[in-house]
Amino acid sequence: MSKSLKGFCPECGDYVDFTSKEIVRTFDSKGISVDVLQKECFCCVCGAPVFNEEIDRENELAIFDAYKEKVGLLTSKQIKDIRGKFGLSAYSFALVLGMGGKTITRYENGSIQSRMVDFFLKSISKDPEIFKVCLLESGSKVLKEKEYQKCLAKVDRLISEKTKRQPFAKPLVAKN
Repeated sequence: MSKSLKGFCPECGDYVDFTSKEIVRTFDSKGISVDVLQKECFCCVCGAPVFNEEIDRENELAIFDAYKEKVGLLTSKQIKDIRGKFGLSAYSFALVLGMGGKTITRYENGSIQSRMVDFFLKSISKDPEIFKVCLLESGSKVLKEKEYQKCLAKVDRLISEKTKRQPFAKPLVAKN
């Protein structure tokens, strides 16, 4: 890859055009070795390594996600996708689940979730009725009414779609 970008070159002492190339590096995270595709950036003027915050962040996230994948945890993108199914911001999603407002954002940005949180997220992804229990319990207290109603309608659609695929599934939430 040789896309021209701007980054800081410590040798030139300025922001410069640079090129990047992809290489596989091995990292040790929590005693587990992972091979990760990383981008390295080099100054077009002097050839020195260049700092680009966006690429460095992508590289860091790739390391965390490779670790998560290797140990059987949801990756950052998978967590975003689960949240996206319910149409909530990371902040609102965390509050509905009874977590701190920034918790889901941290997981989506690479922080490693516990196995219990991972199991819970996988469970609500497979069975939206589990999420509905959380939504009914706390959603109206932590979400604005419009957001709550929109999310509730989305969850009901997901449950309906699941029921069509599995017609003999018993609901977790009793209908009033």
